[in-house]
Amino acid sequence: MTLTPRPVVQPDDLDRVDLASPILHAENDLDEIWRYLRANDPVHWHRPVDDRPGFWVITRHADVHQVYQDKGHFTTAGGNALATLLTGGDSASGTMLAVTDGPRHRQIRNVMTRGLNPRTLEAVRHSLQQTVDRLLKNALDMGECDAAHDVAANVPLGAICDLLEILAATRPAATRSPAPSWR
Repeated sequence: MTLTPRPVVQPDDLDRVDLASPILHAENDLDEIWRYLRANDPVHWHRPVDDRPGFWVITRHADVHQVYQDKGHFTTAGGNALATLLTGGDSASGTMLAVTDGPRHRQIRNVMTRGLNPRTLEAVRHSLQQTVDRLLKNALDMGECDAAHDVAANVPLGAICDLLEILAATRPAATRSPAPSWR
């Protein structure tokens, strides 16, 4: 298999590219853009594109760290993914830890910390080991399997069910999936 090199976007193209475009990142090599910005314009204003607002592009680690630490001026409460920020914010704002700041962030974190204590995590580890053993035994008994579908897809959902204390007998109904590991 031969990989075709992606086109390199040059710093001269900076005013013509949309850094919020996933296609730009997937189909082009942006190393020269990032190198230029870090050296010459580490806090860069990216112009509005179409109906989306402009945004700041922070390219140096020290600057990113400073922004992250400055809760007085910067927030994740509106979201933390550019795609949602450019379209009006994250609907999970204020309800999920990653998109919540200040006292509400501490409140959610404290609830999560109580639920993720060593005893609970050991029970989840034990349950996951049993789940993986059962899934692998089922695969061996069948003689073949699609590892992604028959094994890997069931493991994260099993862990979530363990953390939420969903009983094994009710898991298929709770997840709308008759996963073999929950029978």
